[in-house]
Amino acid sequence: MINSSQIPDNLILIAELIAPVGEKGVVKAISYSDFPKRFESLTEVVLEFFGDYKKFEVKSSRLQGRFVFFELGNFSSREEIQFLVGKKVFVENDNSLQLPEFTYFIHDLIGSRVITPAGYWGVVSEVLQMPANDVYVIKDDSDEEFLIPALKKLIVSFDAQAKVLVLNSTKEDLFDDEN
Repeated sequence: MINSSQIPDNLILIAELIAPVGEKGVVKAISYSDFPKRFESLTEVVLEFFGDYKKFEVKSSRLQGRFVFFELGNFSSREEIQFLVGKKVFVENDNSLQLPEFTYFIHDLIGSRVITPAGYWGVVSEVLQMPANDVYVIKDDSDEEFLIPALKKLIVSFDAQAKVLVLNSTKEDLFDDEN
């Protein structure tokens, strides 16, 4: 699980570095992005070091399945790149993509208040990426978690700036115990 509460608002999480590859300073990353084409044009990324965020030049990147292979500036050996393993990879908001209608960045959804026709329900605490569709984890004021599918037919609107997700069904409609 990714805790977005500590990520600065101007950064978007796109990957995590998982292993050095070869002897020339290439590092393998697992992509968290739904948009693989974003890696083709990257010229810099941001990594976090003890609460401080540093920019790194991307000399090259190559996508293979859900993995990305980065060659970063100033790293030319396996030993030099090894200490980056486990680091999260971010881009600045100016490098973000225009999304199609009814598509949202996960980092925008997390922490959003959820409103239904009955009023305030809770907060989106996590987004699970499943094969068929994403699933929103909504945590109410009593810390009870509810899983709802991220389907267009359930969403009235989403305001990323205000961090408000409006649904067209109440909790009771979605979780009718009568079966």
